[in-house]
Amino acid sequence: MPLEWARTQNGLGNALEDLGERESGTQHLTEAVAAYRAALEERTRVRVPLEWAHTQNNLGLALAMLGERESDTEHLTEAVAAYRAALEERTQARVPLEWAATQNNLGAALEALGGRESGTQHLTEAVAAYRAALEERTRARVPLEWARTQNNLGNALRELGKRTHNTNQLCEALGDHINAWQLCEQAAPQYASSVLAHAKEDIDAIHQNSQEMASSCGQNYSTDLNRMGIGTQSPNRAARSSP
Repeated sequence: MPLEWARTQNGLGNALEDLGERESGTQHLTEAVAAYRAALEERTRVRVPLEWAHTQNNLGLALAMLGERESDTEHLTEAVAAYRAALEERTQARVPLEWAATQNNLGAALEALGGRESGTQHLTEAVAAYRAALEERTRARVPLEWARTQNNLGNALRELGKRTHNTNQLCEALGDHINAWQLCEQAAPQYASSVLAHAKEDIDAIHQNSQEMASSCGQNYSTDLNRMGIGTQSPNRAARSSP
């Protein structure tokens, strides 16, 4: 019963990953990776393509979590490879929402890699992956997932804009965070404060990059920012100028 064995290995991987998420170490995450890889010995692409893709996505999640807790980039790079493998069968035409979820996961791993390098390649690829996810993760269809991906896109754009000194990207990041906050405020208040903090980071980055563009971007979003209670002035600048 090789496929049943593989299904159990995949389930074991899920349980180990859940345990690993709740601890600061890496033992259970390492074991989860091993379980998923064992499952893939029988859950092959030829035999059960969608199950293979599902386990590849799970493997990517465990590898990414493991990589975020380590100083090198080996496991993050392996996570990117696992997600890209999954997308070979988890196509937009076949399973659009699963495809979008994996694109979002791919974006997160690429963004984590980008945070550890001085260049912009991985951040640029992360932005592309998040934008792809939003083709199917629409506000009308899956509002909370849409807001999460909007928030992720904003974070990646801010880091990219800071490195390239591109204020248009920084302003776009602010727009993404405003969009995400508007939904979270009403439907998921537990996430609203973190999205608000990201918007404040956007404003500060815009001010540091270009005062002229900060004024223009602030005017475009002034109503939304006032509603969010943060205005258009850089939060750090306001703190520095306080008596």
